[in-house]
Amino acid sequence: MVPAEHEGFAWTAQFLGVRARHDWLVHELGVGCEVESIERFEGAAPLLLAARLLFRVFRVDAMTRRSLDALAQAASAAEDSGGRRPVNY
Repeated sequence: MVPAEHEGFAWTAQFLGVRARHDWLVHELGVGCEVESIERFEGAAPLLLAARLLFRVFRVDAMTRRSLDALAQAASAAEDSGGRRPVNY
């Protein structure tokens, strides 16, 4: 769950008996922000090990980085245009 003092977003999923939650907390720094990433996984140990292997095979970390980079570009474009717009990437 995202703490009340932070802004952020999250996703949850369940796959092969593993429940996952990924939170991104956004901390304002004055001239920009810092994004804190928190991942939680629940499930039986063998399933968690299999899920970790699949995350490496499918390069989930690289997908996450690309998603955050696209979100940052869209947010910057919205700021440059003088307003907040929905982000589609």
